[in-house]
Amino acid sequence: MKGDAPPPLFAQQKQSSSRDVSLNKYLVTQKSPEEGRAVRDAVRSHSVGQIASILLPNQWTTGYGLNNVVGNSSYDEFVPPSSAGSTKARLEFFYRGTQVPENEAAAFQKILSSGHVLSREEYFSLGSILRGKDRQSAFQVDLAWTARHNGKSVLMIEGTFIEDQMRTLIMLIDAGNGGAVVQEVAFTAAENDYAELKPQIEAALQSVKWR
Repeated sequence: MKGDAPPPLFAQQKQSSSRDVSLNKYLVTQKSPEEGRAVRDAVRSHSVGQIASILLPNQWTTGYGLNNVVGNSSYDEFVPPSSAGSTKARLEFFYRGTQVPENEAAAFQKILSSGHVLSREEYFSLGSILRGKDRQSAFQVDLAWTARHNGKSVLMIEGTFIEDQMRTLIMLIDAGNGGAVVQEVAFTAAENDYAELKPQIEAALQSVKWR
């Protein structure tokens, strides 16, 4: 995840109005902060889905938590000390609650079979797995690549949401070994906070232990 990144996969197009594709804003439409936010003491580790454990950055606290909106969907959010009580920087763990279409699952599984930078065709073949991040008016992709991460192949995506210019680093996980069950881990922050906090997120991702 470190080193110089190659040029963006896709040229940024003229901004246009579009539905938001951020995990956090999706949740805000489902439940108000008073109903959905539970800021508690700082936590050091988290376990969900295929992640048996991940060591969270020091002094990060819990934010939104929301389950079973669609099927057995789940969402957990953690925020750094400087953003506690806000919706700026956040580390999100998300499962959509349903399986993806068979053709997209097959494409995802094939992509994960080797370590490489994705081509345009490979990226767009993922369809709904990207949850709107294939819309160039809504999301600017800087880089999408596969890597062997602590013994498991994952898909990494780095880019920017066009509407609010929030930067994001996403890990997509095959949680069912057939490509149809997709688990997401996403770090999202304003550009200045992103650069400052990204090393903490990379360290957290390196600590992941799989089930």
